[in-house]
Amino acid sequence: RLRASSSDWFASPKFALPHGSTPVFSWAPQHTDRGSVQASFNLTIWSAVGRVVWSGDAASRQPRMRYPPDAPRLEPGTYVWQVATREADGRISPPSAPSALHVALGHGEWDGVPWLGSASKNVYSTTFDCPAGAVTSVLYICGLGYSRVELNGHVLNTLTTAPWTQYAYVNGFSTLDVKDLLLVGEPNRLVVSLGRGWRDRTAFRILKGDDVASDGKVERVVRAKLVATLSTGDSVALSHTGDGKWHAAAGPTTADSVYNGEEYDARVAERLGDGPHNAISPELWSKAAPLDEGDAPAGVMTAWAAPAVTVTDSIAPVALTNPRKGLYVADFGRRLTGVVRLNRMICKEGTRVILRHAEI
Repeated sequence: RLRASSSDWFASPKFALPHGSTPVFSWAPQHTDRGSVQASFNLTIWSAVGRVVWSGDAASRQPRMRYPPDAPRLEPGTYVWQVATREADGRISPPSAPSALHVALGHGEWDGVPWLGSASKNVYSTTFDCPAGAVTSVLYICGLGYSRVELNGHVLNTLTTAPWTQYAYVNGFSTLDVKDLLLVGEPNRLVVSLGRGWRDRTAFRILKGDDVASDGKVERVVRAKLVATLSTGDSVALSHTGDGKWHAAAGPTTADSVYNGEEYDARVAERLGDGPHNAISPELWSKAAPLDEGDAPAGVMTAWAAPAVTVTDSIAPVALTNPRKGLYVADFGRRLTGVVRLNRMICKEGTRVILRHAEI
């Protein structure tokens, strides 16, 4: 019996291998007899549409294998693999359960996908169609400095789609599995909200003068490409920044700082809706123009090969007290990291609510 080990990428979006990297496959033999050992193994890798990419045998007692250098190059896409082992007495195990990995776009695959950004706009929206029969659908996205990504009303991330890097040299992007969220036969809507994050020049000065120009003139920028693999094995781009279908608006977050918090106007959020064709005030949206090359960060686009921050639980306060008029204290009963959600608030339009944390 075998328990294969790799990113269970089909079950939940976690992370991807940077293009050009060499994966290592590992598994855990579950021997039932004393003294049983693995003597050899067979490992097979398929593409997302079921075509064999590589298959090989090796005489080895080690439950791992580095992808051979002479094997076909793993191009961007999703792959499935299985392993079966042979013990010293000749017994062959059943194949392991299928496991999967994903190879993300390389820097060259971002050619023709410009950055979008503006000093005054911080929300970007687009609509696109999805063909029937897509085998995989993957959103590659880099939102600087912070970003919140929403597809058809589902929030895809909880904090950011880019790590804190020197953007003049490296720009990490997220790889998100969106196949189960796409609609066929009706428009799909993608919305990206941006914050300054670590690119806030008032708080974080660029120390190396030579990096100023390559870091980009605009703080809040986004670069995205949504790719689907069809049953034929062909890959098609369903949407990408700069394709002429993106719109921009000044969103409800009117100010944001890593250390000094955020100012949010819920009235603006209501007027914007979630796109130019689904808004109470569509005049707030305008066509998003691609940034000039010198206004965007020049760093190499690199897949963020680390598990994403995810929501693990939704926690209600254990106590809510009102020590004086207008002041409420929520005690969650534990130390935690998360985002506070306010709901069922009864107050007049334009009321200012201040939320302070005991620790930031």
